[in-house]
Amino acid sequence: MLKLKGIVSVIGLVVKYSAVVMAIIKGIEVVFNELQKIDLGEPKKPIENE
Repeated sequence: MLKLKGIVSVIGLVVKYSAVVMAIIKGIEVVFNELQKIDLGEPKKPIENE
């Protein structure tokens, strides 16, 4: 029973911290999109993936 509690607590920590990481990534994405809108009139370069 003690081992099961340990596994459940580890899963809880993973879920909690993954939610924090996802929130941070979403915040960075929103900031990046807002910065793209403020383009200062510069022509956009096409992004090439290699």
